Formats: sequence, C-alpha cells, structure tokens
Amino acid sequence: MLAIRYNVFSGVNVFPLILFCFSGCSVKNAEVEKDFVFSKKMEVIDSLRISLPSDIRDPDYEVAVFWSYDDNGFSFLTEMEEPIMHLNRYDFKNETWSRHRLNRDGPNQVYSKGGFKIVGDSTMFYFPIVGNQIIELDRSAQVLSSHNFSPSGLENYNGLNKNPELLRINDQVYFDLTEYYSLRDKSTFKKSYLIGRFDLRKKRFEKMVRFPEEFHGTTWSTNDSDRSSVFAKGKIYMNFTKSPYVYEYNLQGELLNKKYVGTKKIRDAGTRSDSREINALRQQNNGYYHKLIYDKWRNVFYRIGVYFDTDREIKDMQDMVELASKRTLAILILNEDLELIGLTEFPIKTRISENYYFVNEDGLYLKYYGKGPSEEVLDFYRLGLADL
Repeated sequence: MLAIRYNVFSGVNVFPLILFCFSGCSVKNAEVEKDFVFSKKMEVIDSLRISLPSDIRDPDYEVAVFWSYDDNGFSFLTEMEEPIMHLNRYDFKNETWSRHRLNRDGPNQVYSKGGFKIVGDSTMFYFPIVGNQIIELDRSAQVLSSHNFSPSGLENYNGLNKNPELLRINDQVYFDLTEYYSLRDKSTFKKSYLIGRFDLRKKRFEKMVRFPEEFHGTTWSTNDSDRSSVFAKGKIYMNFTKSPYVYEYNLQGELLNKKYVGTKKIRDAGTRSDSREINALRQQNNGYYHKLIYDKWRNVFYRIGVYFDTDREIKDMQDMVELASKRTLAILILNEDLELIGLTEFPIKTRISENYYFVNEDGLYLKYYGKGPSEEVLDFYRLGLADL
C-alpha cells in the first residue's frame, strides 16, 4: 500500500466551500505563547489583481492543482481535456502569461500531472505522480531528459505536496520522497525515507531523512503524516502538518536542529481511522501546519497554520459550515535560527487562502477571494513584516 498518498480533501480546495459573504480585512496578533516574546507581525500592505486570459481558467476549477513559483514568476498546472495538460505561467517583469502543452504519452511524454519547479533561467524539473520519473524540461515544456530514479518502483515523488521545493547542486537533485509502505504498520514511520537525492549524470539514487521520533510507535493517517521540505542556505528544513516543531538537516540528512515553533490552537492528532473522510475531518478539527515558506529577501521563514478557533468539535461537513466564521489562517514568523518571533492571525473574513502564494522582493503574496466575480482574475494580498 502507498505510505503517504491520498487525502479525501486533497483534490478539493476547502476554503471556497466554507467561505461566506464576510467583509472587512481585519487581522489580529495571536496571544503570545508561553515563553515567547514576539517582535514582528504580518500586515496587509496592498493588493494585486492579475487578469486571466480567456484560455486559462481559475485554478480553483481544477482538482488537486500543482503550483510553483520562482524569482521570475509563478506557474500552475491545469487539465482542461484528456490527455492534454497545460502549464500556465505568469511573468512578473513583463506581466504576461504563457501556456504550454504537456502530454501524458507520445514523444514529449510526462506521464501524468505532477509537481514541478523551475531552476535557474531555463530548466524545469517535473515529477509525475505516476512513473517514478524525474523529467527535465525547457521553458517551453519540451522534454530534455527523463530519468527513472526508482527501478524497483518502491519510491516516488510525494505527490501530496502541491507546492514542491527542490534543490539542484551540479548534477544532484534533492526532492520530497514517498515510499510504498502500509499506513497500518507502525514500522512505516520508522523506516520510511522522506528526501531523495538523484545524480543525473551517474544515475545514482540515495535516500535520507526519516520521520522524527515523535511519529514512532503508532500509526498516522495520510493527513496527519503529511509533510514538505524547504531547501535554503544549503540545508533541508522539514515541516510536518501535525508537529509543532520544525526540523533542520544538513545535505547528508543529519539532524542539526529542532525548534518548537507552534501554536496551542493547533491540537494533537486524533487516533487514525480506516475512514479517509473521518481522518480528513479530524485534521480540520485539530488544525494543521500547512506549509513552511522561506523568504530570502528578509531572511525569515513563514509557517502557515490553519485551524478553527473554537472549542466545539467538528464531526461532519455541516459542523464545518456552521463554524466557518471560526476558520483562521495564522502566519508564524521564524527568524534564521528558527526562533519564533511573531504570529499573526487572519480570520476568514479577510478571505485569504493558504493554497496559492509566492514571495518576491516586495513581500509575501497570498491569494484572496474578492467580493466580486473572480473567474477572470487572480487576487493577491501583499503582506509585509512590521515591528510590534
């Protein structure tokens, strides 16, 4: 069985489902956690509206959208008709869109939808969720090379990570990894590797970084064992959805640092169920750490937390709807030493989503849902750091 793969809500952007006609744009700084003295906060500075061309539709109309950004723009994958996919890209400097076809079969094959990341000015690495491949593409989405990094078929790219990071050093590529072990087996969370390293020239595949000890001795649902990496400053940083800690490793996979950077409003995981729907509801009920983002311009990390700020239990979708006004997005601010220096909450009336974002020299941009029709535009808030 697949170790960490399916999430009953992974194909659905939950946020629009529970977004009602709230207004305003107030934010608040969370109560200071014990032993922390905060010095920074996030504040909305302005907004950015990007028009969509007629042949590119809003990514919210897609299922399980893969999204990526770099210094020059952002991109996302759409599937408008089988077997064709399209890679849609917005260029920051020129303020223009481009669109390129991706094919599941044929001479320019990429096998399936998957995660991708542009590296440098001309190269993109693509990780199909089917096929155990690392595919190198040019900026026009033409295949340059394709590498099967797992001849045994036991490893694959972690397809739950819809906003992948990767690191390339010379011929070596580091990326998020998943292995095919049963979630019902406690040993899965001791033996599974989480990061892959593949040498493009030598065709050599290595694995590193296992689940931390806090995941050992029990079983975890797909939702609660999900994770993602950030490669920054020559190191690997791991964010786990149900851990209040962020872990720092060197490029050989050795643990360097472990820091508590959480909020008590995100509760411990519940007992794993064989029902994916129950597991997904428990994740919403308990909250989770959605993503870790590195801002190289300000040398800080943003950790995105999502939770319902209420003591009432979420048992079903009706509860989620009734408690929609309590849904909160929190940005935890970490300095370069992974010390928690701020936490700002954005209630649902700010209409900010955690799913689509990018960072550039101007700040952190998060997608929000405007009050008017949004099918033809993408709206972002620009957030900046401020002193308390």
